[in-house]
Amino acid sequence: MLTQDLIEFYSDLLIFQYASLGNAIGTVQAYVGELVQNQIIVQVDDAFDLETAIGNQLDILGTYRGVVREVFGLGAATYWALIPYTDPSPNSYLGWATYSGAAPTWNWLQYSDTGLLGASMTDHQMRRLIQLKSAIQSSPLTLGDIDNILYTAFGSYVNLVDNGNMTMTYQHQAADPDPDGLWGIAVLADALPNPCGVSFNVVTI
Repeated sequence: MLTQDLIEFYSDLLIFQYASLGNAIGTVQAYVGELVQNQIIVQVDDAFDLETAIGNQLDILGTYRGVVREVFGLGAATYWALIPYTDPSPNSYLGWATYSGAAPTWNWLQYSDTGLLGASMTDHQMRRLIQLKSAIQSSPLTLGDIDNILYTAFGSYVNLVDNGNMTMTYQHQAADPDPDGLWGIAVLADALPNPCGVSFNVVTI
């Protein structure tokens, strides 16, 4: 409803004795105009709707959930790795290549890189991470709750394994297309569900 519609609605509620008096109508309209303040409260509410917010609006909403747009950690590059014999997916890592093999596309990782490389989330990524954090922060985080949160955010590509010793494992499937890059962002931003007193690790399968 427009501001003028509200003003006319309330001025039309004047009782019969005053309904035709110009001063009475003007007084009510002046008061109503001040009260609704051009519906600025509604405009602010609409501006910070998570589903439609953009840019700085999302940045502000993120502060309520501890989400910042800049995510620091490993960038989108492939790094050479030495892996343990027991790793379940050794072929997902790059190692030594033969002379006749394809030119390597890996990078040498320096210790300082882990704190310097970062990425700025898009509005869509920011919105999804805020939704993930909101679900986590409003949940008692039972195993069932966590399963539901993971399925909502990542579909069937992330599984939770209770190790039975106050630890748990998040298993992320390498086949996950993850077009928004949400999984990598959630890991770097330390945004995975973490019940009090329980430690967890993350593996790719």
